[in-house]
Formats: sequence, C-alpha cells, structure tokens
Amino acid sequence: MQATLILTIGNFPLKFPPYIIFKNTSAKDNDLVENPYEDQIILRQNKTGWINEEILKDYLERLIFNLKFSPDYQIHLILDRCKVHLKNTIIEKLQENQIKYSFVPSGATGFVQPLDVCINKPFKDCVRKYYKEWFQKEGIKKII
Repeated sequence: MQATLILTIGNFPLKFPPYIIFKNTSAKDNDLVENPYEDQIILRQNKTGWINEEILKDYLERLIFNLKFSPDYQIHLILDRCKVHLKNTIIEKLQENQIKYSFVPSGATGFVQPLDVCINKPFKDCVRKYYKEWFQKEGIKKII
C-alpha cells in the first residue's frame, strides 16, 4: 500500500497535524477521506498515493500560508527535489505569500532530512498497519 506522509515542524509552540495521502485506485483524484479527526490529522487519497500539485497547494493553504503571526515573522520551507515542489506554480505561490524556501540536494535526504529516516518511516509503517486494519474492518476487499 502506498502512502505519502507530510510532517511539519516549526520553531514555535504550534502542533501541526500530519497530512497523509493514501493510494486508492477507485477514488476520485485528490478526494478528502471522511475523517472525524480533521483537526488532528488530514487524510487525502488519489490514484497514486503520491503528492501532486493540487494536494501540495491544499497543504500550503491549510498549514503554511495562515501562519503569519506578525509582519516581520518569516517562514522558511525546506523541500526535497520532488518534481511537484519544483513547479513554477508552487514557487509562485510561495513567493506570493512571502515564504522563503530552499531545496535539499538530490541524494542528501539521509544526511539533511533526519525526520524522513527517523520519524517519517516508522510513522508511515504504523499508519499503513492501521489503515489496512480499518479497510479489513470495513469490509473493503482491495487495498492497493
């Protein structure tokens, strides 16, 4: 089962909900998953389980663009070189919202993105387990 996990951290006392994209080949692309815990976790689904432009824009709108606490407060996103992160429409959105950004060099994730190695992978493994159990409990036969 494919799932993409976006975890966000900051240097201020604000808790960000995990943003998870599940693969569901029968879903309409970029559907929100019915979720009674929307304030604690954001669930989306699409045919690939990967982030795409629409989902990245939703993430930015929900979790990043609304963070301006004061005019001199600066947000800096550190992104990997995923194709969707590099799209002009995304870069323009970041610039419009005065968000600074930088890209992790290709092949350097294990060195400069320790969250991917130490937190994201174990978290995704746990989410996959519970998602599979939920599918089985609901009687959904096909998990892709």
